[in-house]
Amino acid sequence: MELLLIVFLLGMLAVTTLSALDGIEDDAAYQVTRAEMAEVATAIRQFKRDTGWYPGEGQYQCADGATLNPNFYFPNTLASAAEKIAWCEHPANLWMLFKNPMQDPANVTSNPVNQWDPDSARGWRGPYLTQQSLGMVNIGGIDEMFGLHDTFPHKPIGNDYVWNGCADPSNKQCVVGRPYYLRGINTDSIGLVSHGENGVLEADELTDSGCTQNGDDLVVCLK
Repeated sequence: MELLLIVFLLGMLAVTTLSALDGIEDDAAYQVTRAEMAEVATAIRQFKRDTGWYPGEGQYQCADGATLNPNFYFPNTLASAAEKIAWCEHPANLWMLFKNPMQDPANVTSNPVNQWDPDSARGWRGPYLTQQSLGMVNIGGIDEMFGLHDTFPHKPIGNDYVWNGCADPSNKQCVVGRPYYLRGINTDSIGLVSHGENGVLEADELTDSGCTQNGDDLVVCLK
């Protein structure tokens, strides 16, 4: 009887310990995600200070209607104008923070039209985020977007949220966070959004204002 009681108490202790550890891990992921979002927001604000625009606005607008930005160099893998616009405008694609969209990749020594001008203190002078933090993500049939993921681990959903071509859910390398979304471009409310602990974006990433906070989504308001 005493042995059974000891076994029972040890089992309860183990369950309590595991529950406490889960809580610590969840809180750590929340804190790290918040810190990362602050860093990304700082990079976006620096982009705005340097260029005068948020990524995707003004001189950095991907397209005017169906007409592509004539100064942009889009990936060669994108065939049609519609594909290029969808890729460029997706809120998970932070490519302008990593690469100058007006720099000819075939001639990296050329001077792009938006190169940094110290006299006017205007122009692109990134990268604004390190390449080490970069991941390539596929979402909704749009592939190879320049993304950053939060620290809440989740498996891909079919062909969505697949990082670096890794679609095998049994592969631990595939279990990473969801991408941050830069939402509300060309509106009065721009925000950086994390899907939160449940891995589900509670708001419509295309129609909701950037600073809208729903469910357990995490939001950093930029404007």
